[in-house]
Amino acid sequence: MLFFSIHTLIKQGVTNLIFILLLSCAAFAQTGTLQGKIVEKFAGSTDPIIGAIIRIEGTSKSAVTDTAGAFIIENIDPGTYSIQISYIGSAPKTEPNILIEGGKTTRLAPINLLEDTKVTDEVIITGTRQTGTEMSVINEVKKLDVVASAIGSEQIKRTLDRDAADVARRVSGVTVVDNRFIIVRGLSERYNTVMLNGAIAPSFEQDVRSFSLDNLPSQYIDRMVIYKSPSADLPGDFSGGVVKIYTPGMPDKNFFNVGFSSSVRQGTTFHDFQNTSKGKYANYGYDDGTYGLPQDLPPDFRVAQGSRDYLKYDRIKIGQLFRNDTWVANKVNADPDFRFNIQGGQRIKLGSDKMLAFIIGSNYSKTFQIIQQGQRALLTPEGDELSPRYASEMMIHDRTVKLGAIANIIFQLNNNNSIELKNTYSHVGNNRFRNFYYTSANNIDRKTPTNAENNNKINLYNTFSGMLSSQLSGRHSLHKSTEFNWQLGYAKAERDEPDIKAYDYIIQKGKYSWAGTNTGGDPTQLGRQFFKTIEEVKTVSGDITKKTIIDIYGETELSLKSGWYLVENKRQFQSRGYGYVPKLEYPDGTGYYNDIDINSITPENINEPKSWDNSQGLVIVPGNGDGSYNALIQTNAIFLMPKIEWREKLKVTAGMRLENFSQNINSLKLIKNNWLPSINASYSFTKKFLIRGSFGKTVNRPEVREAAYVDIFDYYLQKRVIGNPKVKTAEVNNFDLKFEYYFSPDEYLSLGGFYKEIQNPIERFIIDVNGTGANANDEAITYINGKFASSRGIEFETRKSLRNLLVTSKRDLLKNFAFYCNASINESKIVYEKQHLFDQGVNGLKEENNQVKGILNSKSRRMFGQSPYIINAGFTFNSDKTKSTINLVYNVVGNRLTFIIPGVGSIYEVPRHVLDLTYIQQLNKYVELKFGIQDLLNQKIQFVQDNNGDGNVKRLKDTGYSTDPNDPKNIYGGAEVHFTTADRPADKTEAQVPNNNYNLGDTQFIGFKRGSYYSLGLTVKF
Repeated sequence: MLFFSIHTLIKQGVTNLIFILLLSCAAFAQTGTLQGKIVEKFAGSTDPIIGAIIRIEGTSKSAVTDTAGAFIIENIDPGTYSIQISYIGSAPKTEPNILIEGGKTTRLAPINLLEDTKVTDEVIITGTRQTGTEMSVINEVKKLDVVASAIGSEQIKRTLDRDAADVARRVSGVTVVDNRFIIVRGLSERYNTVMLNGAIAPSFEQDVRSFSLDNLPSQYIDRMVIYKSPSADLPGDFSGGVVKIYTPGMPDKNFFNVGFSSSVRQGTTFHDFQNTSKGKYANYGYDDGTYGLPQDLPPDFRVAQGSRDYLKYDRIKIGQLFRNDTWVANKVNADPDFRFNIQGGQRIKLGSDKMLAFIIGSNYSKTFQIIQQGQRALLTPEGDELSPRYASEMMIHDRTVKLGAIANIIFQLNNNNSIELKNTYSHVGNNRFRNFYYTSANNIDRKTPTNAENNNKINLYNTFSGMLSSQLSGRHSLHKSTEFNWQLGYAKAERDEPDIKAYDYIIQKGKYSWAGTNTGGDPTQLGRQFFKTIEEVKTVSGDITKKTIIDIYGETELSLKSGWYLVENKRQFQSRGYGYVPKLEYPDGTGYYNDIDINSITPENINEPKSWDNSQGLVIVPGNGDGSYNALIQTNAIFLMPKIEWREKLKVTAGMRLENFSQNINSLKLIKNNWLPSINASYSFTKKFLIRGSFGKTVNRPEVREAAYVDIFDYYLQKRVIGNPKVKTAEVNNFDLKFEYYFSPDEYLSLGGFYKEIQNPIERFIIDVNGTGANANDEAITYINGKFASSRGIEFETRKSLRNLLVTSKRDLLKNFAFYCNASINESKIVYEKQHLFDQGVNGLKEENNQVKGILNSKSRRMFGQSPYIINAGFTFNSDKTKSTINLVYNVVGNRLTFIIPGVGSIYEVPRHVLDLTYIQQLNKYVELKFGIQDLLNQKIQFVQDNNGDGNVKRLKDTGYSTDPNDPKNIYGGAEVHFTTADRPADKTEAQVPNNNYNLGDTQFIGFKRGSYYSLGLTVKF
């Protein structure tokens, strides 16, 4: 029904659009035109002002002055108006009582825009400053003491960006991995800190502390500012950037918006979908207890003491406590995705300078995605060559429900004092079905495969994540020259992953006949696991700034800022796992609890009661190991920042920050003080051109999961994850230099460079913990310190209107077009030393072997997570005449190092070209239509193993194999299958060598397409 409703709305919208355009054509003949010129008089001369913005109050009409200072605004309804003129470095000026007559041109005398002067005796607030517009965001970045990049809500609304992760991709030097974690300047998510309204954002994740940006809807973002150079008033634990996300503050007017959209995804919508969601709250993304642990489950029914056959509990009764009718997904049809949001703001005037405001909003979405993913196990050494362990085809069916809310209260006591309470809530419910077909290397290229080596692994995931973040803050001007700011913050995030099920099959009698395997009670092969992560973050911060003005060869402003910053982070991770076995002997050896033929368990009957009859069916046993931990992290900081600003040209800000850091993980304690100096300086040659430079020290501390010695299984990567208690804090020296030129208040160009020195950099490796390479189960993800690393890069960013570039005698053909682009080039190197590596005590790296040699020989390798280049670019068309906006956006990221596998060949994500198109049409004063296509090119997402270790990987054309059981040419059917290589000679058809070894170039590790995404939405504004 929803799809047909959308179809009806499209027809109605098109009809309305045609009617309005026809009506507008008649109206244009009766409109008027305004012409004028903006100048600046100084020292007896009159100069044109280029790039001044002229707005007609009460309308959406505006213009920007050209190189002669002239402007023209057409199609103005007859009437009397006031116009407002603004320009960087000058006070806004209003010209009232301007008469516009139909069919006529009103020509103004040259308007002198007086230079703005400092006001030190009083503060006058005449209105509410909009902070999310392009002009205000550009101005904010220009005035900052540090190197930064930003994006505002005005630009966000012109795209189809739906969450903070989509928004972050548009910022200079930024990429996003897994659609949720931010990478700044090529440094992985661990090197970046995310703050929400000035307070540390909590983490949902098991393995990383990073905030999942996909949990924050884009309509809640007023602006996103990424600080790239250190400052004493910023957290010291970062090297890439501090990402500050702000939700809306005081609205400039009352508003109420309602929006909804529907989307279809290529390869997903209207296709068969394996749905695993169950329970009465499934459509809201919550679990009603369907997947939870049984309430009567004994808390110490975890790890067997001694033999697995010895348990004090009756496992027949315990097995009956679990719900066993959720092992099979239901086949449904994937509906179009649906999104709904509502948001309103209200201003209540309580006096001449007293104001109370509310901003309240809510959002809901339900989406589906099907991914068909080709995957191959890592190639491993076999003699002098490399051999694959298996080839696979993975089908992933994802259903995601998101629910969120925002509630902000702003109280302006007077022009000098205000208090804000900002609250953000987010909840995500995800159900995932994964079917993993794979065959062992011994079967590849065999005419008659061995059944026992063809497998099918099925996983059913459930993830329920929620976050509440609240900040109470105040801003106070205590005196003409003294400011005081304070904040109390509380945030809580929970990630519940209940009843993750796994079961393996083998081919028993032909390629379509599957049977269960005896797993010995391993929960990752036949069983269920429960994970839960809870994080609480409490913040108390404040700062006071004292300013004074003296005369040192001209007017000089001196200021001193001091403050404190206290953060307490409590993190708890719980893990419980249970496997099933077909036969379990009594402790006295006189018989069995049960007796079932494991081969009778099939995908068709695993959900039936007989399979879980704990006297004749499978019996439950506790899994190996307990991956739980508790952590308490406290950071107490104080800082001091003197600043000098001379004649509005030279600005120097120095600072010292002292951070006392303590970390307690399962009684393992770490306490350390860090002195973090910084200096930022800028010089303005003119009002438009400035240069800035900075130096500062920061740190990068191990995350809780990295430092906790816990061994858990990552179902998506099919790898164990093991923490390293010996991992050290990295120390970073940061250098920045940047040139900035501002053509106008909303046009700019910048070029900058950075260099970083990192002692003890932390990286993520895939290590064979036994050092033999004999078993894929021995591969584990762990964390290791390098000895030293360096990173450097160049960043370019511009936004420029195309007006006056193509002018005829009658009109400016490109006046409605604008171009924006940001690009960066990054390079890094990391160094490891043998003894430094041995001292970390990681299994598989304690003595010299192929893995150790592989690490030590990679002297030219880049750092983990880094890409050599990033490019974002776009064209915007915006017409006041037709009330239309078209936005075309392009993005590409260079080869990104995703997994480091010493002695074998690391994994890189290869470049992928992404093109998005958005069309927005204002149908009338209240209704806006938005249509868009995301990922027009739909290029394959591809991860490639660098088997020759040269770091020069490129996109491959094909996987070279098929493992889909429904494909008649698949490996189970006996077809000859060969891996496609990147450097195979043109006259060769295969890369096979004797004994099933493969002398390969680069090979695909993972490859899949997401599908182009088509959206249609409608927003009603009141």
